[in-house]
Amino acid sequence: MIGGVANVVCHEDEYIKVNNAVPGDKIVLTKPIGTQVAVNLNEWLIEKNHKHLDKALEYVNEAGIKDAYYLATESMGTLNKNASGLMNKYKCHGATDITGFGIKGHADNLV
Repeated sequence: MIGGVANVVCHEDEYIKVNNAVPGDKIVLTKPIGTQVAVNLNEWLIEKNHKHLDKALEYVNEAGIKDAYYLATESMGTLNKNASGLMNKYKCHGATDITGFGIKGHADNLV
């Protein structure tokens, strides 16, 4: 698992919360979907004996796993300045991350 904490001091009107979404809001994806899958595949590759690795290798090779992992970590390490600008431009009222619950689970939270 990958996790982290962000702390900031700001006014309440300077951030977008999960429970404020309204009908008609645009959905702005700030990062590519699938980063956790890329991280998991890389961990399985390092373990070499993970129960799902053989099945995964039917669909992607080791080089593809490493490429996906490096792209995912690069993406996760970038700031969301452009995405937050888009969220403000389109007047989004709610926000969430797409992590363990997947896009459907987090969309349900927004709804």
